[in-house]
Amino acid sequence: MAGGMDLLLVLPEIVLTLLGLVVVGLDLFYLRRKERDGAARSGWLGYFTLVSLVVVSLASYLVGPRSVLQRYLPDLFGQLLLRNAAFGGAFRVDGVTQFFRVVFLLAGALVLLLSLDRNWGDHEGEYYGLLVLSLLGMTLMAAAGELVTIYVALELTSISLYLLAAFDFRRRSIEAGLKYFLFGAFSSGVLLYGMSLIYGFTGETSLEGIAQGIAQVGGLAGLLEPGGRGLLLGIVFLIAGFGFKLALVPFHAWAPDVYEGAPTPIAAFISTGSKAASFVVVVRLFQVAFGSAGGTAQWGQWQGWRGLLAALAVITFTAANLMALPQRNVKRLLAYSSIAHAGYMLIAVVLASGEGLQALFYYLFAYVLTNVGAFATVVAISRHIGSEELEAFAGLSKRSLPLAGALTILFFSLGGVPPLAGFFAKFWLFWATFKEGLYWLAGLGLANTIIAFYYYLRVLKAVWFEAPAEETPVVATDAVSVTLLVTTALVIVVGLMPQWWLRFLEGAVRALAAL
Repeated sequence: MAGGMDLLLVLPEIVLTLLGLVVVGLDLFYLRRKERDGAARSGWLGYFTLVSLVVVSLASYLVGPRSVLQRYLPDLFGQLLLRNAAFGGAFRVDGVTQFFRVVFLLAGALVLLLSLDRNWGDHEGEYYGLLVLSLLGMTLMAAAGELVTIYVALELTSISLYLLAAFDFRRRSIEAGLKYFLFGAFSSGVLLYGMSLIYGFTGETSLEGIAQGIAQVGGLAGLLEPGGRGLLLGIVFLIAGFGFKLALVPFHAWAPDVYEGAPTPIAAFISTGSKAASFVVVVRLFQVAFGSAGGTAQWGQWQGWRGLLAALAVITFTAANLMALPQRNVKRLLAYSSIAHAGYMLIAVVLASGEGLQALFYYLFAYVLTNVGAFATVVAISRHIGSEELEAFAGLSKRSLPLAGALTILFFSLGGVPPLAGFFAKFWLFWATFKEGLYWLAGLGLANTIIAFYYYLRVLKAVWFEAPAEETPVVATDAVSVTLLVTTALVIVVGLMPQWWLRFLEGAVRALAAL
């Protein structure tokens, strides 16, 4: 019976696995055979994958805590009510897992929607299949409860994205995929070495077991003793490895080139889904496994991983914002913007309060919506004009008022203008930081928000106040229009009702705190 319950808890992941196989199988055994018979591809495989992702996202609320099955069929699923772990604790289905399943699947659906009007030719099956497999890896990362599961899920996500980054088959895209692979492979090696050190010194791969091992050593004080320095080194290696995955400074060198060279929908996916998945793992690791080694980030008293992550956050958002200022390519500008936002979100990991984690999860949701929408505007401009440079955005308000309006809302959200989702994400984050007494960290974050606003306004100045190179109207495709409509509407709605979303996230934070 326990095995059946385990399988029920991982039902969305099972469905995603089957979907990936079905998509590749349909392309290989049906569409290619039809092509050999002289039939043209109609593009329905992408729509089939999109509808399937929507169904899976709805099905993700059938299982787990406070699920539909628990609420309406308690007699049939009573045992499931008492369980939120599967396969010996390697897989956890709590509020965090459920929330991020939906976030990842929403991001994947929006990116897939952006990809529908691209001609992938004979490779559409591989493209959509890899997209589904990367989503599978992300959902597994959100649910992982021990180191081996974390590593396997991370590699499943990463390998899929390496291939997708090079999927344009142009020199720039292939270079982006190769660069992403080389940096990613190095960071995976760093992570694996750190995990091996932690396992070697604790004898555990489960997060709770690692926490007990660190407590037995004596917490932070014990890690500084000769007998605990190997464990401390393992934690440092994990910080460096995830620094690469999150593109934190100074581990960020791959991000601008990869974002610029990869297909724009995939650049959007790497900057949102992949980043959110890595943050979920970082939160579980540092809040659950390494909690007793946290130390403090108070000014002049920096200790433990909290002090180290606070310094890394400040270096990241300051350097990224300064490097974004001279950028003329909008995709590179969004890459540096993404790095800066990772620095802001890292502040929430430093905080010891549940309010900080609520702010992080809200921030991630708002960031995913806003960034996918921002990249959608780049898709519309580059497909019509053939350029991603700032000059291509000049006079956009005179060529497509709806597109200019959507871009303005999304960039204002990235900058933190009320009452949009981006404003409340920053407000709750800095307010939680201020309440915890980390005034220096909140102050530097706010100052950097002002710096960042300059380069967002530079793009908007070109959109609204500069003369267009030509007067031909810019017409977005249906796929881009729907993506912009969904993301812009949600950015406004999530911003107008922040308290509702924060209350929704309370359960997820409580579940994490209970571990």
